[in-house]
Amino acid sequence: MAIQCNVTDASPSELLFFLSHFKKTGTLKLQSKNSSGEIFVKSGRIVHAVSKETVGLEALYNLAMIQEGQVSFAQDEVPSSETIAEESMQVISEAERRRSELADLMKRVPPLETVLQRAMRLSSDEEVTLRKSDWKVFVMTDGKTPLRKIIETSNIGILEVYASITWLLEKNYIVDPVAAIRNLKISLLKLNELVKEFGEGGVGVPSWISFLKEQVRKYDPDDSKLGPFLIWNAESIEVQEQNISPKNGAVLNEFLQKLIAIILEKAVNDYGRIIAKRKYDQVIKRIS
Repeated sequence: MAIQCNVTDASPSELLFFLSHFKKTGTLKLQSKNSSGEIFVKSGRIVHAVSKETVGLEALYNLAMIQEGQVSFAQDEVPSSETIAEESMQVISEAERRRSELADLMKRVPPLETVLQRAMRLSSDEEVTLRKSDWKVFVMTDGKTPLRKIIETSNIGILEVYASITWLLEKNYIVDPVAAIRNLKISLLKLNELVKEFGEGGVGVPSWISFLKEQVRKYDPDDSKLGPFLIWNAESIEVQEQNISPKNGAVLNEFLQKLIAIILEKAVNDYGRIIAKRKYDQVIKRIS
């Protein structure tokens, strides 16, 4: 029996469950951009794993967390040694738990080309408890190194490094200096695409833009709060990026979210709940 696929189609833990359930013997080989290795199964029992970093159970867990890459199975290949004695279903369950945890953490970090900055200096007299991995990520965050390189060169394990990054971001010990602009662009894209979708591809877009102007005028009658930031075009809205700071960017983004909610409310009144939801889902799928 031969298996060859992408890990996005079948995760390593799913394949291990299949091989264990059907008592297969052979080698599960995984290859991604930054990691590679093999997991050995003998009559359905996981007995050995090796990656370029580690051997045994930890190697298996590291390989099981690969999110992108190729996986294949070579039947009847057996290892020269056995390093895993734990019950296979227990191992598979833990591997899937770690993979799911990593997937959740990956959603909470900025794009990997982002250059993060330290938000504050940590000194010995501050009541802050940092794990070794947290401290290493903090030190590597020098305002010059892209997040991708920090992850690839930290040598503290993929799950651990993502956990440290998200924790440091949540505590504001490190910051994403362009988060305000990026979040604004995401909200603005969503808003403009909804206007286009509910405006039937362009025919009714000007009326939707006029409607949004009315909502903004209600909130900001003298154009003092939003005027310096918004640019009104015939069929879209833009922002003056040079005027955006982390503080006012967060406030403006919150207002754009309110505009999106107002658009959806109007769409439900105009089209009905079912059609409005279908159009909204089409926009989300298009911009995802």
